Amino acid sequence: MNIEDHLVWREDVDEMKLQREALTESMKQATAKVAPVRNPSARAKPWWDSACMQALNRVQIADRERRHYRMENGFSDEWLEKSAKHENNHFHRLTKWKKQEWAIKTVEEAHPEDMATTSYDTCRKVQGTPG
Repeated sequence: MNIEDHLVWREDVDEMKLQREALTESMKQATAKVAPVRNPSARAKPWWDSACMQALNRVQIADRERRHYRMENGFSDEWLEKSAKHENNHFHRLTKWKKQEWAIKTVEEAHPEDMATTSYDTCRKVQGTPG
């Protein structure tokens, strides 16, 4: 490869980078035009985190395996039933703990003058009552 070939190749790479950036920018603009803007809901779960999501995924996987085995064999497997129940129980305990942890933190961080309304609003959010 001589120097002229290298310069042409370098120009091609630079041109490809510019084209890639232009394509990426046009995709971002198109997405911004057609994708709905997500607004946080008043009923959103402020205590939900990645641990809750992982636990929910494990529940779904265990339940899917349990159902699949039952459909294929015509009867359920005791171990898969126990596994699905275990994952479900773990998920419910985890979310209960996360809710409680969030509620305690919210009350601890509240200012004394806001304490009456904060405690009431926190209880409603933890119970899932619309606010």
